[in-house]
Parts: sequence; structure tokens; C-alpha cells
Amino acid sequence: MNEKIKKLLESASLIEIKIYSGVYLLYKGDDIVYVGKSWNISTRFFDHKKRKDFDSVKYIPCEADQMDLLEMVLIETLLPLYNMDSSTKKIKGILKERDELIQSLISQLK
Repeated sequence: MNEKIKKLLESASLIEIKIYSGVYLLYKGDDIVYVGKSWNISTRFFDHKKRKDFDSVKYIPCEADQMDLLEMVLIETLLPLYNMDSSTKKIKGILKERDELIQSLISQLK
């Protein structure tokens, strides 16, 4: 192995790469402009950076079985700009997701 490469590898530091899952909020200034959920928020952040105008991200860690409900409650409460259909001024797809979630929860109770 090349000596320079060997020294470079020896001097490299290990870093902990964290993969956060949960519900995240995109902010533009003080306004929440989008609420979403993801198993890997850092990857999702870079996807959104290409299409949405925001300047900071906060997240709420939660288990997989809580993500759908938490996301839904936050969207319905906060009505973020990018979660709204611009032509109808209604929340995008939320009713279908809510119905599917309710049906899933009911079937788990049986």
C-alpha cells in the first residue's frame, strides 16, 4: 500500500453516523412549512432540499408504529404550506391515510 495512503488511513477518525427515524418538521424562519416522516431523516432532508424552500429541520424521534399518527396529527394541526394542495387548499392525501390507519388499528384490536 502507498505510504501516503497508509498514513491518511491511520489518521482518519471514526465518526458515528446516526440514522434518525421519526417525524420531522421543515422550517422557513419561524414557520413550519412541511411535516413528514422517515426511517432516515438525514437522507430525506437532502431529498427535500432539492425541491422545498426551508432553512432548518427539527425532528421528533418515535417508534415506527407511532410515526403515521404523529405525522397526521401535526399536519392537521399545523397545516404546513408544503403539505397543502395549492389548488384546493386542502391537506394532501391525509384523509386516505387516516382511513387506512384507522382500519389498521381496528384490525389489530380484533
